[in-house]
Amino acid sequence: MLRRSVPGKSLAVGTSLLLSGFLFLAQGETSGKAEGAKFQPEARFQSICKDAINVQTAAVRLTKLTRDSGAKWADYDKKWNEIKPSVEDMSMKLAEIDAMKSTLSPSGKKALDKSMVLIKDIKGNTQEIRMQLDSSPNHLNELLIRSFSRNMAQKSEALQKLTAKAGKTS
Repeated sequence: MLRRSVPGKSLAVGTSLLLSGFLFLAQGETSGKAEGAKFQPEARFQSICKDAINVQTAAVRLTKLTRDSGAKWADYDKKWNEIKPSVEDMSMKLAEIDAMKSTLSPSGKKALDKSMVLIKDIKGNTQEIRMQLDSSPNHLNELLIRSFSRNMAQKSEALQKLTAKAGKTS
């Protein structure tokens, strides 16, 4: 009988530790939501700026890769995988800013509108590169990929400048 009670006690202790861990995490989530309630578009613009820098850097590397005759499909795919998360992150942050558009200054609203256009173009280039990689894994059309990656680098640079400025003035 004593043997049965020991695992039961261990289970009870484990359950209470687990419960206290969940309570601790839930408390952290609520405090994070309270901080998010303040909503600072400046911080979101600065974060988009950082993502734009990442995209620009990776797009420039992808453009260079198109000139490497020994490059394989996997090399292109790796570069694309460096770009995609930042593009998705920018889109999410821009949606957060758009949801709070009424709190933005006039210059912040202009930056938001221009950013939307640039991010849409960057997303389009990202999708076009993916389509090229998927449609011809053995016969990569380097010229098209180079064109899309150059365009992406230019748009990312413009987005970087725009959001850096908006992050300081919103």
